[in-house]
Amino acid sequence: MATNFVQEGDHINVTPAAAVASGSGLVIGSMLGVALGDIAAGAPGVAAITGVWEMPKVAATAVAAGDKLDWVALTANLDIGIVAAATAVAGDLSMGAVAIEDSAAGAATVKAYLLPGVGDAI
Repeated sequence: MATNFVQEGDHINVTPAAAVASGSGLVIGSMLGVALGDIAAGAPGVAAITGVWEMPKVAATAVAAGDKLDWVALTANLDIGIVAAATAVAGDLSMGAVAIEDSAAGAATVKAYLLPGVGDAI
C-alpha cells in the first residue's frame, strides 16, 4: 500500500492575509475556495475547494447553467467573464467555477461548482 497519501483533497488548510467569514469565497493561487469556518487574518483555517456552493453573484447579471464564472475580489462575488488583465485587481480569479443551473438577473446568488486549479489569478 502507498505510504505517501496525505488527504482526500476536498478541503485544504489555508492562512489568508485578510479575515474570511464562514461560507465566503477566497482565492488560493489558481483555486477558488469556500471558508468552512470564520478565519482571522493571518490565522490558519480550512477551505473547501470542490463541490457545489450557493455563492453571491452580481445581481444584475443573468447566468445560465454551464457559464464560466469569475471571482471578483472588490465585490466578493461571482460574475460572467468580466475579469480581464486590464481591469483586474489583486484577488480576482478568472474561471474559478461554473454555474450548474440558471440564475436570473435580480437573483443575488448562483449555484457554482468549484474548479480547483483551473482558474487564472489575474
